[in-house]
Amino acid sequence: MNTLSLQNIYSHGYQGEDLDLLQGLGFSCRPQVSTYAGAQILNFIDFSSCPCLECIEVTDHQAYLDFIPPGMVPYTPGISLALAEESQKSIQDFQSEFEDWGPYLLHENYEGGQEEYQPGWNYLNFTRSVIPDTYIWITECEKPFPATLPKTNHPNNVTGISGLVFDLEEGDLAGLSTLTGEPFREGKLDLGGVKVYTRESAPLSEGLPEKEFPLSAVILEAKTLDFFNQIETPLTGCKVLGQPAVRIKTPPQSWDLIITS
Repeated sequence: MNTLSLQNIYSHGYQGEDLDLLQGLGFSCRPQVSTYAGAQILNFIDFSSCPCLECIEVTDHQAYLDFIPPGMVPYTPGISLALAEESQKSIQDFQSEFEDWGPYLLHENYEGGQEEYQPGWNYLNFTRSVIPDTYIWITECEKPFPATLPKTNHPNNVTGISGLVFDLEEGDLAGLSTLTGEPFREGKLDLGGVKVYTRESAPLSEGLPEKEFPLSAVILEAKTLDFFNQIETPLTGCKVLGQPAVRIKTPPQSWDLIITS
């Protein structure tokens, strides 16, 4: 069992019409829309298992810049790594092990406050960048654990995330390998069944999408592409490992969605 697993993948730049587009393409968003410090509105797309997608709208640029935590480049995509409930390592163990990365702990209780004596989420952030222009942190849930979200079925038959594609070389992703304890094999890193690809190992035959940040694409698995094959625009055809796929273009600060079956 991996000590760390992917919990959610987030990005910025979304407006109402961008979310309308995704829902029009058969994605069901979580009914609860959340807000977060820095004038951020969070919309989630859940699957039958983690990770989920988090699409963020910033409503006040200055409030967001005032919020930015140490170690984060404004508007970069991010990855939350969840500490397994059965893990023999605590979040404090990671804090000690990676002391050179400038780690610091934050706490938010399940009621939304910061009182440390109430159970909630512990976040381990790093002032040193784990991956260039990508924000990485570790989340630990305290007992009693929060309720799990119900399984989400999407009209487009997408079942979950199978890959992340970075416009980076393997050496740029060495920090993620060190943090998770997972080695690169043939240019790929496996995090609980989700493959992390470099630009050299990327399985996209049409090349990587041009984005503001290195996390350029998220690969999704669908039972079938029939839903998307009935739609012409704004989709474009592509191939993943030589197999037919479709691409959904998203805001420049976000990762494009590549859907295969």
